[in-house]
Amino acid sequence: MPYYFSGPVYLKEQKLTYPLEFLNLNIKGGIEFKEYPLKQLIEVGIYYYNFSPHVFDYLDAFKYSLSYEIKFKILSPSITIYYTDPFSPLTYKNWSNLSISTGVDLNYKNLNAGFDFETRIFTTNNPADALHYRRKDFRINFYIEHKIKFKILKFYPFFKYEQRFVRNPYQGDLVEILKDYKKFRLGIKFKY
Repeated sequence: MPYYFSGPVYLKEQKLTYPLEFLNLNIKGGIEFKEYPLKQLIEVGIYYYNFSPHVFDYLDAFKYSLSYEIKFKILSPSITIYYTDPFSPLTYKNWSNLSISTGVDLNYKNLNAGFDFETRIFTTNNPADALHYRRKDFRINFYIEHKIKFKILKFYPFFKYEQRFVRNPYQGDLVEILKDYKKFRLGIKFKY
């Protein structure tokens, strides 16, 4: 299913707007244990993504995930472990990484809100790979959405905020300039 994203994206307070398109496929399976009012969910999944135009082809990859979520009546804390493995990393650029994400979702009547924090550790041991060697990314994500019912349709106006921080041995270089950002999204989803 194609997903289209266009800014604005803020890179070191400089506003850039650009079209970015990628294809993704997400397959998950899991087991859910119920013991009222508690539900526990264990999921495993594979997530494939492919960027276009072709200049981004080296970003083709599979992302493997294992997640555990506890669902209370209105609160759902979770933890997810991801491993991302590109198909054919370039000799000077290997962005394989391990990430751990923890978050909380709040569902109350027609209002959903959530917060998560992710730490991403790149696994390359090649010092010549200045983009990824000893690099750690930290991401904060917050969203809020409201459900509106209209006959058989459901609409979800939403607001999302994301901020990303990069720490690596090459402080102040291109990596930090490109990867430190703030991102805001407003939109509406609908279900039939």
